[in-house]
Amino acid sequence: MYYGIFVDNKEKGFISKDDLEREKKYTLSEIAETEKKIKEIREDMKKLDEDSEDYNELADDLKIYTGKWSSQDSTRRHIDEYITLLTQLEQTIPYLIQLLGSKNQNDVIETIRLLFSLKSYKFPLADLGIRKMLVLIWSKERATIEELLNCYWQLYFDTELYSSERVAGNLIHLYNRSNLTERTSLEEVIAYVLTPPQDEKDKKIKDIFYFPDPVFKILWNIFLVGFQNMEKVNFEEEVEQKHKEEKQSVRSALEILRVVYSKKKDILDDKLESFNIILKSFIKNHNPDWIFCKEIASILEISKESSPRTTAIIKNLILLVIKWHGTTDSEWYCAAEALINLVFSIKSNPEALIQYLLLHCTRFLVGDKKASSQFLTPGKQDNLAYPHSPVPGSPMRQS
Repeated sequence: MYYGIFVDNKEKGFISKDDLEREKKYTLSEIAETEKKIKEIREDMKKLDEDSEDYNELADDLKIYTGKWSSQDSTRRHIDEYITLLTQLEQTIPYLIQLLGSKNQNDVIETIRLLFSLKSYKFPLADLGIRKMLVLIWSKERATIEELLNCYWQLYFDTELYSSERVAGNLIHLYNRSNLTERTSLEEVIAYVLTPPQDEKDKKIKDIFYFPDPVFKILWNIFLVGFQNMEKVNFEEEVEQKHKEEKQSVRSALEILRVVYSKKKDILDDKLESFNIILKSFIKNHNPDWIFCKEIASILEISKESSPRTTAIIKNLILLVIKWHGTTDSEWYCAAEALINLVFSIKSNPEALIQYLLLHCTRFLVGDKKASSQFLTPGKQDNLAYPHSPVPGSPMRQS
């Protein structure tokens, strides 16, 4: 049985408990039929003379059905052993997760390897352990980090095993299904392998574990194509719900690119103008995706660039935040916070922009309905009088 699981059937992996229970139920029904037939044969044999030809024929049938019963019972026992094995492995997973936090480095490394093996054989609950081990990227032990990277590259990121499209898809898949702690750790994994090596040993690790540039180009294409698809349906509520998973993948692609951009500026430096086009589309056509806005602000903050193109992006972000001030969408606050952080990060005199933002938000709060109505009408934003700024050349002044 174990040879069949771990050698012959490696590609398919473990059979599920539900499938095994169904197989067991079917096998038990076959055993019951065979036992019934054996009982009938034995009853018939009692009525016959042992030297008769009919008796000998029944004796031969009895041997056949007895052999059949032995085979069926062996199958039943193997199924029971298989179910017991799965049950024991399921009960082991919580202890393996605890061992990931062991102070003994060897215990941690061996646990990573065992979870990797279980995942390789497609054991369902191994996914939980694989996700939980992500926090080991914060370990101070280089050997532990190397074992973690080895596990993840063999499972998801090795370009010798997977195409760049598959690696990009795996990144998005892992990002989508992770909680906040796991997502933060996954971001650290990405940042770690993209950080220049500190010494020769670190260089050897990063020569093995890396992301090729085509992966980032694919992530950018996923983001752009996803945005265009979302723009076509105008973010209608019914369609958005239907494609919720696709929308989350597009968001995740941009979030991963933000992490990558913090270490590789060249992947997005020539694409910042695309963000301005996206923001203009939000202003004119439909409700904005606030996670897009938040990530765009974060990417600009990372860039540290103060130029006409970043000024245009900041202006459109401010217009969006003001336009949708008062929305019930809680993600608006994430975008507003990222925008404020951006302004204070890259502007030498951020007071004018923050003053402009606060003044217009305050106007909505005190009930200036006429101004609110004017601002919320598409195409009217550019006609608003900007507040006086004490800073010469304020980017929010009309040119």
